[in-house]
Amino acid sequence: ITLPALMIQYVLLGLLLARVMPNVAVAIKPVVGIIAGLTLSFAAQRADVERAHRGHADATAQSRLFSANWRNLPSQLLMRLVVMLLVVTAAFGATTRFPLPGNARELAFAAYLLVICGMLIAATVSEGLNVGIGILMMISGFELGYIPLERSISVSVLLGLMTLAVTLSIAYLTLAEADAPASDAHPLNA
Repeated sequence: ITLPALMIQYVLLGLLLARVMPNVAVAIKPVVGIIAGLTLSFAAQRADVERAHRGHADATAQSRLFSANWRNLPSQLLMRLVVMLLVVTAAFGATTRFPLPGNARELAFAAYLLVICGMLIAATVSEGLNVGIGILMMISGFELGYIPLERSISVSVLLGLMTLAVTLSIAYLTLAEADAPASDAHPLNA
């Protein structure tokens, strides 16, 4: 569910940027986001296949879904809602206290929100793919804060290429994590 949400995030970023950029430059962000989401989706599927072939049936996505502890779901949902409320409050406070250059206040709020959510995701998850999604969210927030300063197509293309390079690195690390022996796969959980 996180990879389609990532693609939707990039489409919404394109819609936000339509207010401050030329149409050609705005089209770059959703296209890059969809390519990044598809690349990470293929890497995640391949990693699940590798884990299943190696006999780690508990590591595949379907088994994690069916073996989830559904009794703890209400408390987890409540905790996530409280954390999201704190994140939105922090982003709103940062937008009013530290406004970004440019006239687009909603872009500053979205930029702060993406950076804070990306840092939170990258800091709290243990899988490489999810850490990478958090990093991509942080990069999107930094891009959203920077693009109103420099509205040229060349900057949009370079930022898109940077996103694709980070995506390829995340895909490679996801596949390398799936190919690693079980004892080395998650050193934090040992």
